[in-house]
Amino acid sequence: MHKEGAVAFFLVVHTTSLRHCGADGTPLVVARRLAQTGFKGWTYGANPHKKQIDRVQFILAVVEESAQVRLAKRTRARVLISDLSEGVLKRDGYALVVREDPRTKGVQEALDAAGIGDPVDPKDAAPGDLIQDWMKQSDGSWFGHAAIVETVTHVPMGTIRARLYGAHRSQNAIATATFDLTLNARSDRKIDIVRLRTFPDHDQPRPTPANRGSVGTGDELKRKA
Repeated sequence: MHKEGAVAFFLVVHTTSLRHCGADGTPLVVARRLAQTGFKGWTYGANPHKKQIDRVQFILAVVEESAQVRLAKRTRARVLISDLSEGVLKRDGYALVVREDPRTKGVQEALDAAGIGDPVDPKDAAPGDLIQDWMKQSDGSWFGHAAIVETVTHVPMGTIRARLYGAHRSQNAIATATFDLTLNARSDRKIDIVRLRTFPDHDQPRPTPANRGSVGTGDELKRKA
């Protein structure tokens, strides 16, 4: 899995007066901007030194840029799912996903535990929400994916479909997915969605060491020096 800190952004956040930013698409706007600036021309992969970025690395970058915060080590590890080794995932992945082990929930669990995001029911998904999903393969194993919700479509019979934006192996780039993901009523999917919170008035004074606070897991938000 990923070495923590492979993609690093040192930004600033206030920890008071938080609001949701998912519904107005802020993470999606940030994701598109990053794709055209800092990650322009990057391909799919896990080695930033070769200008590569994968699904969860891109999600981490979007979260930290959107919220203007550098997440603490354990929160970053949960977003990257680097607290689960490849060996454990290969051996126990099916059981972990099926019993909804928190470590498989990726960005949802990370932001919820840190107090900077709220879980979202699939029926309430909106553009800008962040998603960690697992798809069951023909051999019984589960394949993980993470992205930003770009559009949501409600079709007849109650089916909800989302088009995702993120780093995609199949396109070897950061782009809009070429397929829609069904968010509900699928036994071969495990989907966890979170809506990021962000501070609405970034022009206010920077937090001091006394008031910048700590997040729900005991991690501290770290200011840009």
